[in-house]
Amino acid sequence: MKKVGYLYDPVFLEHRPDSFHPENPQRLKAIEKAVDESGLKDYLILIKPEAARKEDILLNHAEEYYNRVEATQEIEFGNFDPDTYFCKDTYRSAMLAAGGCIKAGKMVMEGEIDSAFCAVRPPGHHSEHGYTKGFCIFNNIAILARRLWADYNLERIAILDWDGHHGNGTQHAFYDTERVHYASLHAFPFYPGSGTKNETGTGSGKGYTLNFPLGLGAGDEQFLGPVKEEWLPAMSDYRPEIILVSAGYDAFTADPYVFLDVSPEAISEICRIAKAAAEEYCDGRIVLVLEGGYVLDYIGRAVVEHLKILME
Repeated sequence: MKKVGYLYDPVFLEHRPDSFHPENPQRLKAIEKAVDESGLKDYLILIKPEAARKEDILLNHAEEYYNRVEATQEIEFGNFDPDTYFCKDTYRSAMLAAGGCIKAGKMVMEGEIDSAFCAVRPPGHHSEHGYTKGFCIFNNIAILARRLWADYNLERIAILDWDGHHGNGTQHAFYDTERVHYASLHAFPFYPGSGTKNETGTGSGKGYTLNFPLGLGAGDEQFLGPVKEEWLPAMSDYRPEIILVSAGYDAFTADPYVFLDVSPEAISEICRIAKAAAEEYCDGRIVLVLEGGYVLDYIGRAVVEHLKILME
């Protein structure tokens, strides 16, 4: 059985809205409840987060932006933009989410664990260099990639984003470098409106961004086909040193915020494909970082299933 890390902490529940919002603590409560009831915790390596440092955040974000997020500790509730709220505990949650992902990634790199699932919030893949977007505060997976890049001198990091929305912030973070290969499956045309097929990178990053825009209502075949036919061959050429995954669960048929028609089985299959690629190219090193997904009973079941896949 593989050594799989599971990162969770109640601090991630403290980021909360003052009225209804789809990105709320119930998402993580559903995941934690499902993992608890599964009995898997007896076999997982439980990871407690450590807060990111300011210098970690500045690897991917502007200092003025970091300062703006830090200042929210003095305000009970507010909004960065129409979609993205904060409360007085958001900064603490966000720093521990980013830092927790770094800790999990380093544990994988050091061989303490084979892989990890980071059950964190607030999510991150829409967050840009200098501003929030789409429920996201700090870009957890981009910060993790840059920290691993800096600390382990990695030259080939692959990020696979299977969230139903395009990860605009992650794409922009690495658009001009060959040291990170970014691939995204997402509904299109749909929020955030980026992620066309011809967005492939610029400069030395040309060809290292791979977008798979899916028509609204696309199902299992359209979801899995590009991964098997284009992403896997790209990984064979790229030979990543670690695979990071923006693990969103909103491509699921019943999700009210993405109009795709993907089954739970197909979303589990893409997890198996990503794990197999990690085993083939980078000694199994893979870290999944939670992004979206808003059907509560489904995301709990999905995370349990994906933990089981990682443990195989």
